[in-house]
Amino acid sequence: MHTYLKDSIVDEFIAYFQAHEVMLVSSVEAMQVNNEIQNVLKNHNCQAILCVPIINRGVFSGFIGFESINTPQRFQETEIIALRGISNSIGVNILSRGLKKRLTRQQRPKGPPLSGMLSATLLFSISQVGGIGQ
Repeated sequence: MHTYLKDSIVDEFIAYFQAHEVMLVSSVEAMQVNNEIQNVLKNHNCQAILCVPIINRGVFSGFIGFESINTPQRFQETEIIALRGISNSIGVNILSRGLKKRLTRQQRPKGPPLSGMLSATLLFSISQVGGIGQ
């Protein structure tokens, strides 16, 4: 089952990450502030959460994290480091895919597809040399 967050809660997550960089909550019930983030976490039976943002060219693109639905949990520094590494890798992947798409669009030739021309030329050249069907 997928749950989609409404825009207001996404704005709160963005604001949270801008202020704190990491969302590290060992006990959702014991959170100091009662806000939409806490309400969403409670509604999903989340007891503890560790999230880091995915940043692409300085822009928030989403977040990834670990959550505990059974009991409150203290996340370890190694888990934070690992999650940041994964988040950075995803951000770099998003960036490289975007750059690749732009580069592909810029290099797209006008006229017939180049791959068809190359295969016809290659076939013609090989058959002239006697490599096919002889």
